[in-house]
Amino acid sequence: MLSCHYGTFLANCEGEAKQYGFPERTVSLWSQLNRHLDLYRNVFYVPHPEVLKPLVSMENITLWKSFYLRQGSKDQSLFMTPAHKGMQLKQDLDRMSEANRQLRDRVAELEKELQLLRDAASSAPESPPIDIPADTSE
Repeated sequence: MLSCHYGTFLANCEGEAKQYGFPERTVSLWSQLNRHLDLYRNVFYVPHPEVLKPLVSMENITLWKSFYLRQGSKDQSLFMTPAHKGMQLKQDLDRMSEANRQLRDRVAELEKELQLLRDAASSAPESPPIDIPADTSE
């Protein structure tokens, strides 16, 4: 489609397509698909004799994040149901709580290490100043 090889969807209407000569200059996507129907036929399709009645209540609707949010919208929460938002917030809170716990544990470890270093420094005997001879190689 992006190569403009097929002219089927290059215009907003049939008149515009004719105006720009797309039918004469491009191949119809439908004619290409019709030539290779076996490649596109769903082998798992089973005809159903009755009219299908989907469940359309909110609890039965699932947002396909990987499809509907694939463009990486800055505010993906606009497309989420309240239940999904609540679930996402709970997951975010759990992740942040765990990260907070790990950071607090790390701070406690570092404080212990710092105290050990202070204790070692305060109990170490003072060493006399080191006399470094001047460089007389010149």
